[in-house]
Amino acid sequence: MKSSNVKLRSNLCKCYCCLNPVNSFPNSFDHQNSANVDSSTFHYDFATATTSSLYPNTHFTNPDSIPTLPESFRSFTRSFPQYLTTVEADEIRANEYRHLFLSSQVCLDYSGHALFSSLQQQQQGEFVASSSSYTAKITSFDILHKANGVVMSSMIESKIKERIMRYLNVTEDDYSLFFTANQTSAFGVLAESYPFQSNKNLITVYDHENEGVEAMIKTSKGRGARASQAEFKWPKLKIHCNKLEEIVVARENGWHVLLDASALNPKEMDTLGLSLFQPDFIICTFYKVFGEDPSGFACLLVKKSISPTLDVSSFTSSPGVVSITHTKDEQDHEECEVECKGLDQADMLGLVVIGSRIRCLINWLINALSALYHPHSERGVQLVQVYGPRVKFDRGSSLAFNMFDWKGERVEPMLVQKLADRNDISLGCGLLKHVWFSERYEVEKESVLMKGTKESIRKKFKGKKKESCESGISVVTVNISFLSNFEDVYSLWKFVSKFLDADYVEKERWRYTALNQKSIEV
Repeated sequence: MKSSNVKLRSNLCKCYCCLNPVNSFPNSFDHQNSANVDSSTFHYDFATATTSSLYPNTHFTNPDSIPTLPESFRSFTRSFPQYLTTVEADEIRANEYRHLFLSSQVCLDYSGHALFSSLQQQQQGEFVASSSSYTAKITSFDILHKANGVVMSSMIESKIKERIMRYLNVTEDDYSLFFTANQTSAFGVLAESYPFQSNKNLITVYDHENEGVEAMIKTSKGRGARASQAEFKWPKLKIHCNKLEEIVVARENGWHVLLDASALNPKEMDTLGLSLFQPDFIICTFYKVFGEDPSGFACLLVKKSISPTLDVSSFTSSPGVVSITHTKDEQDHEECEVECKGLDQADMLGLVVIGSRIRCLINWLINALSALYHPHSERGVQLVQVYGPRVKFDRGSSLAFNMFDWKGERVEPMLVQKLADRNDISLGCGLLKHVWFSERYEVEKESVLMKGTKESIRKKFKGKKKESCESGISVVTVNISFLSNFEDVYSLWKFVSKFLDADYVEKERWRYTALNQKSIEV
């Protein structure tokens, strides 16, 4: 942020703060519960257990030295016995998501919340008896875009809206919910409707590139807003304390707050204390089936008390606002029953089970990746650099990392993503931004940051002006779901260890050439 505390305190007009508390990259906030002695001891014990989940003080320098899956799982469960209390999630995966087993695909690139299970999609169109009539059990839907500024409401839309609000732990008395085509559309609709002409300040709190946020900033600037961004302190990527203070001051002075809940784990909304925090806007994304159908929609929730200050016409004229309707084979009638098993399963498992499962998996993965070292390197060059917090009890479910060869040169994230896909592992790519370096780290700043005009970023921003490609850190991203299991994270570790072989990439190039592949961009 460029504004000072003094300026914020004197600015009495309401402004707009876009908050992403649990980023799709590592958790950027330093929780204060570690100040408690018992909590601190507990967290220390957890970190010790994580370290012991592999051979302590052991560096793996050869892909062949990686322990087998059964051996690794035994060590894992000895260190994390609480993981065994989450077997209900494994049963759900085995019964409702058999496609994950049949395809052997490891899905670590899903962010958002799943509505349905794979089994439901197979049973689509079935009817179940309900007293003397028949009740249609709806397990799918279509997205209807506006026609002439009109969005038709349907019974299935009403029922899905009701189910989502219950899942997010908000009420219709407090919020209105609008469906949008995607997250970018949700940000766009809000930017078009918010009165930036009078409330000119916009603060965003994102440590990574987000297409929707960038579009919102562009729209808001065009309508007279002054946009600024919070910065994240290198190397742990915590919010720079002075910037965080300004955000708190902004809230105290009546700024409007947008909460992006897209990357929250299932049931985490229950822990946010919305009755006290009460964000003015909430954005959340939903997709159909984990590991199978990533299509879906986004939701924009608007606090009813703030609705009079918005330009309501934007909600009726924006092409980003959509309706949820029945598929072509189904008809709209009052007896329909919308069964969102993806949400039901998250509710059934609950916050404690989901949190425990994800905590064990993500921390084991970070510890395992950190144990990979290049052989014969004089300084002991690590293969993987993890950004943000490492082993930590209360870290998020997402991970951003890069790989470096034995010479210390970074392996391009897009290349890692492509090779992972060839090994049936789906990973994401992202760009860390707004990283602040203190004087202590000024020397390594240039080596850490990459310029946006590099080839990988030029491809991502194809067609945009060079000046729009800001510097940042391109990274590989991983997101752990409650449907992820130990075999998934082990498979990723096994794949990453292949890069300990200095000739691995070259071998892959020749292997695909030998198979007469027409395109081998390796």
